[in-house]
Amino acid sequence: MMLNPIPVLCSVILLAWCTVSGAQAAELKGVNLGTWVSGPKVAANDLAGKVVIFEYWGVNCPPCRANIPHISELAALADPDRLVVIANHCQGPGKTAAVWAECKGSGKPSVVEGGELVGSNVSSIPRIFVFDHTGAQVFDGRPGEVNDAMIAKLLDAAPGPMVPKGDFKLCKSEIAALTAKTGNVAGSLKSLRSKSEKGKDDVKAEASALLQGVTAYLDKKMATILAARAEDPVLAATTLAKVLAQIKGDETAKPFEALHAELKADKAFQTELVAADKFSAIQAAVGKAGLEQDDLPAAKRGDLANAVQAIDAFIKAYPTTKAAGLAQSLKSKLTK
Repeated sequence: MMLNPIPVLCSVILLAWCTVSGAQAAELKGVNLGTWVSGPKVAANDLAGKVVIFEYWGVNCPPCRANIPHISELAALADPDRLVVIANHCQGPGKTAAVWAECKGSGKPSVVEGGELVGSNVSSIPRIFVFDHTGAQVFDGRPGEVNDAMIAKLLDAAPGPMVPKGDFKLCKSEIAALTAKTGNVAGSLKSLRSKSEKGKDDVKAEASALLQGVTAYLDKKMATILAARAEDPVLAATTLAKVLAQIKGDETAKPFEALHAELKADKAFQTELVAADKFSAIQAAVGKAGLEQDDLPAAKRGDLANAVQAIDAFIKAYPTTKAAGLAQSLKSKLTK
């Protein structure tokens, strides 16, 4: 039997890895995000102010496939407001989504095909680039060398999505609250409004700029929720819950509270959420039991039959939901 030369070549090249040191760094400016496959849909302007991980990988590269769980774990370190992880497949379209799922890739990274970083000069894969919140490249090399501690340090240095670009020094306590990864900022927003009206001119200007940044952030969040309402109810619900936790008690929360009440009364929307939660449990059970193997051991055939039965019951109970379509795809995979 003839071996596929591509995986072998990939492994050989990996042994002769050469990271860029002193060479021109890659740039996020002008990045080509290729064709979206799965995960969050991001545009080039969504990367500004965030820590960005950009990996080149391929379905025919064993080390690349082995790294899929790792890149998924990195993407789970922070929400997309602070961290964007792009898994860029560079060996042609066709099998990307299937291999990603097969290798236990999560829905956290943005998986794309045919993307390109300006100045990356990639000649071997897997290769990973890391950028801080200013857009500066801070790492170029093997994926295994990028760990939680490295990304956590970069995230700690990033101001977060509520703080606009600028050199802010006068509203320190408010900036600290807006920069925090969690917590309610209602009190800080009230303080900023007071300073924007009664403070000295320089304080007024800074407070006003910070309030504008918060407004821009909230406008973007509202747009995300409304866009996801039909296409991705889970994203809409989780995003709305997070925003309300941040601004509850402030006047800016009113439109989000009204939308929350509207969605709570929307039976179709609530059904989608329930179905998504139940299907997630089915997926987890299937994964834990190892039922997605190509050569399933005879001892697990009974578990497989039970899983298929549970999927059929789920589809019957929630036939018109998006989760039902995902369940049908899972069934097809299990029974192929």
